[in-house]
Amino acid sequence: MMTRAGRRIGGASGTVAAVTVLGLFLTSASNATGQLLALELLGRDADRVSAAGTAEPDGYTDVHFRVKVEFPEPTTIRSITLQRPGDGDRPDGDLVYGTRDSEGELLLAERDGERMNEGFTDRLLTIDREGTLDLYVDDNGTLDVGSRVLVEIALEDGSVVRQAFTLAPPQNRLLGIWQVHCDPGSPDAFEPMTLSGRLWIDLGEDGSATGGLNGIPLAGTVDGDSIDVAGESALGRASVRGELARSSSSKGGRPSASGWLEYLPVDARCGSGSSSTE
Repeated sequence: MMTRAGRRIGGASGTVAAVTVLGLFLTSASNATGQLLALELLGRDADRVSAAGTAEPDGYTDVHFRVKVEFPEPTTIRSITLQRPGDGDRPDGDLVYGTRDSEGELLLAERDGERMNEGFTDRLLTIDREGTLDLYVDDNGTLDVGSRVLVEIALEDGSVVRQAFTLAPPQNRLLGIWQVHCDPGSPDAFEPMTLSGRLWIDLGEDGSATGGLNGIPLAGTVDGDSIDVAGESALGRASVRGELARSSSSKGGRPSASGWLEYLPVDARCGSGSSSTE
């Protein structure tokens, strides 16, 4: 699997994010209540949705969210949408992903690894008070670190729970972009071909590091302020080496990294390049 290099890159560096929770409000035709407890943007770490809007892998990794919800009693969810909000964090129909056909581009939902919708549907699932759902969309990089995202959950009783979030990186995950120069394969080319994409690296408490780049799994270690990961698959091989930096706002604060990358895909001759995360 690959990220959409060249045609799927955009926005600020970093695609995996946790969130700062801001306002919560409920519009309802009844006395139903509910809370959106958290939203995480886990980045391009799985392939679930096609560019054609079907619930099928297409060889390109999709953006992966995780939403946590809580209700006072078992509750049926009709649909979920993610979108960029308008003024006052109200919905305005801009860049909408949803599980219902009238709600824009397809959003695929999973619970505990089980798919909740094979496409658009008018009734998604029932949650027993608390639940965590994984959500996948074929986004082109517009939902990124610092973006405002509005989540709407429509319930069977007609009420809608809405929550606005500001995306920010999670504590233990490095998210970022990479870029390398490759042999263009033509003697008439004036300059090397440039490839770019997204990467993610999880930092383990035991000094381990795991992640992914263009569908290539990465594994390695963190030693002090240095990180070294590498991996190989049928898609090629890659290695990332860099230096970690941590926020000075608190002890052991949020990490970021920059460093050098070697990427050798099966269909191009590439050398070293750069990577950065936040």
